[in-house]
Amino acid sequence: PGAGAPDGALVLRGAFHAGAACFWVLGGDTATQGVTVNGDTAPRADAWPAQGSAWRQADGWTIVRVGASKGTDEIRLK
Repeated sequence: PGAGAPDGALVLRGAFHAGAACFWVLGGDTATQGVTVNGDTAPRADAWPAQGSAWRQADGWTIVRVGASKGTDEIRLK
């Protein structure tokens, strides 16, 4: 479930297998300017890095890759 933060960010939280890579796909969001994953800035990428978190936009979708889940993750889109 997502919630709005006081700074206007969309905050998403989810539980995954610790250490696993996972993807979040959000439709209809083309205004994203920055993403953090578990408090760390995720770079915007045209190609997925071999490791680590990153994000990109394609065809009206925002896709966030969590490089290694901490078990419970927080993604912030602003």
